[in-house]
Amino acid sequence: MDQDLNIPLSSQAVFWRPRHVAGSPLLEDIPYLFWVLETVRPRSVVQVGLGDGLLYLALCQAVERLGTDAVCLGIQEDAAELPEALRHAHDSQYGDFSLILRGDRAGEALQPGEIDMLVVDAGLSAAQAGGVVRDWLPRLSRHGIVLVCNPDGQAVEGALRAALYGDDNLLRIAGPLSPAAGRLDALLWGADQPERLKRLAASNWSTPAHRGARLVFGRLGRALVDAWAVSELRESRRGEPARRGGGMPRAGREDAFEALMQEKARLEAENARLARQCDERIEDIAVLVQTFDRDKSALQAGTRSAEAEVARLREHLAAAERAGEAGRSQAEEVQKRNAMLEAERSALQDELARVVAEGEARLAEMARRHADEIRALHDSTSWRITRPMRSVKQAFSRKG
Repeated sequence: MDQDLNIPLSSQAVFWRPRHVAGSPLLEDIPYLFWVLETVRPRSVVQVGLGDGLLYLALCQAVERLGTDAVCLGIQEDAAELPEALRHAHDSQYGDFSLILRGDRAGEALQPGEIDMLVVDAGLSAAQAGGVVRDWLPRLSRHGIVLVCNPDGQAVEGALRAALYGDDNLLRIAGPLSPAAGRLDALLWGADQPERLKRLAASNWSTPAHRGARLVFGRLGRALVDAWAVSELRESRRGEPARRGGGMPRAGREDAFEALMQEKARLEAENARLARQCDERIEDIAVLVQTFDRDKSALQAGTRSAEAEVARLREHLAAAERAGEAGRSQAEEVQKRNAMLEAERSALQDELARVVAEGEARLAEMARRHADEIRALHDSTSWRITRPMRSVKQAFSRKG
């Protein structure tokens, strides 16, 4: 596995503890949200529809923690309002870089290409959904990413669903990566995206990267839910009203006291169970971290070995190229030599033809001269005078 894709253990953000927790269906998705924020590092974040406010405050916390000088903008309908505790936490801690606006024309203040992250919350009205299509999607940058909460709910219908999910070529990281009650889809809207986001979006549920992400995000998310349940139990114990006896009969007070003791024992048992679950989650995370470190070491060793093999192959290739260059030079030299020999052969053939022609001419001349000499001899007087003597000699030669 790629060490940069061995998510989320390559990120510290997944272990951040959220400052603001509530009984929200998206509480389990906070580690995943933190990881996405750390990966994208947006310059501007817009959330349309704040719901219970938990997700928006988590976005603000991540932006502050990353220290990226990003700005956050939350868009509410006119009649909507955050819970008082969350609104006070927002204004006191994030008011310097975050603004919550009302109305459907808030997007007019931003220019196209200014938004790096757009969050579409569940339960949008028809007006808000239309505003997402009209005002916000056109303002996403080349790095833009859209987070959609509960895409199967009423928040994503009609024109908004067509705008968000109508492009089959759009890369998506479909939730839930953790088995949360809610669901958080990540749509990689812009063309320029971090490589590990693109590779995770291109993988399917059966790949090691996807399985590892589901495992870690799921356990971290459930640990947050368990911690919230423990906190609620403790609050309920501290807030249990003091039941005074008043005019209650003694038997009634004893029964009430016994009921309180039983409830106390039940709450303590539940508290212990949840604490054990938290400890188990922490142990699981520790095992995952150790596994990641081991896999990372093995990957680094394999990478070094592969780099050495690549260097050896490159040297071998360079030697082969040098040998090939030498061979090409030798071939060119042989071709030149062959051309020279061919020229010499052609010249020798021409010379031989010339010599043969001259010899034949000489032979013809000599034959002509010889014939002339014989003819002259036959015509000479001495040849006629000696003819009887030659005849007698030939006769004696036959007798002998």
